[in-house]
Amino acid sequence: MKLGLKQWPRIALIGWAMFYTSTAWAESPVAVTAEVDKSTITIGELFECKFLIKHDPDIKIINSIGAKQLEGFKIKDSEVIAPFTEGAQTVEGRGFKLTAYELGEHVIPAMEISFLDSDQIQKSVFSQPITIHVLSVDPDKPVGSDIRGLK
Repeated sequence: MKLGLKQWPRIALIGWAMFYTSTAWAESPVAVTAEVDKSTITIGELFECKFLIKHDPDIKIINSIGAKQLEGFKIKDSEVIAPFTEGAQTVEGRGFKLTAYELGEHVIPAMEISFLDSDQIQKSVFSQPITIHVLSVDPDKPVGSDIRGLK
């Protein structure tokens, strides 16, 4: 897929957000990141979205990533990412295979993760929202002609 000049600032912003979030892990005992394998798709094309929660081992995660926050996307598959150790921290999460059937911009919202810190105080952290651009399969066709009803 060829990327236009209008898409490069968005890609740079997503890269900056991923870098900023990854550097914030040292500041909090819990961090959640959202990542996608592509931020521009054609209508009906599958893409992967992964939410990773990285935390100190003595932290108790209260809620997990739910599918109900992914309105506007069709969930084709999901998987729980079993906890594993990375350095001195535990990493766990959830992955989704998603698609969208409407043209335009769709946002995967910031996901809230609540946890109990080492002093048993409830706190929350949020992932960054991600914008997905859904393009026509054929950009020369008029809007609305991508998907037709069955005959």
